[in-house]
Amino acid sequence: MIALIVAMEKERERIVSALSDVVSEEYAGIVFFKGNYRGKAAVVAEAGIGKVAAAFATAAAIMRYSPSAVVNTGIAGGLGVSSKYDVIIVTEAWQHDFDLTAFGDPPGKYCGKSDAELVAALLEAVKGAKTGVIATGDSFVADGNKARAIAETFGAALCDMECGAIADVCNASGVPFAAIKVISDGADDNAEETYASFAARACEINADAALKALEYLP
Repeated sequence: MIALIVAMEKERERIVSALSDVVSEEYAGIVFFKGNYRGKAAVVAEAGIGKVAAAFATAAAIMRYSPSAVVNTGIAGGLGVSSKYDVIIVTEAWQHDFDLTAFGDPPGKYCGKSDAELVAALLEAVKGAKTGVIATGDSFVADGNKARAIAETFGAALCDMECGAIADVCNASGVPFAAIKVISDGADDNAEETYASFAARACEINADAALKALEYLP
């Protein structure tokens, strides 16, 4: 069984509606949707926004369902590097707002690489997808200068508010991890307006990519 972790209802709805034999179950206060897509068993969780919510939902999914892999999927900001509607397969994840620089440590926290076998399967499944590093933090980035700084500091092509935390939990639990993201905005000074205009379509593209990926995942 593959566990798909999303943040928001609009990311979850299209995926769950495409599954067959869907059964919902509440566990640890989270509603999970179990079903099948073309013979592949999946469970989908709408974690909520932010790192704590994402980590909690991921831990609950692992404890309850023992998935063979966890895939985070949803929309993300492009940091001025990736373009609107790009489909990005995440290769590694950072937390950009983790800060121990007062003790002489470098900025951020490295959360690890995506599973190489999963990345290869996702690239085969989603034709035209790109790869990139993601930087996660508990803020919606809507500042061009901040976006450029995140991109330069972490070599990141995109940013979000959940992926790094999910990667952290998976790596600590020994569960293979990967992520599929679709760019909805540039994380720049116009991000709020861009997101409002393009998030719905980005969610549709994302759901289609996630469902296609389910067919190819081992």
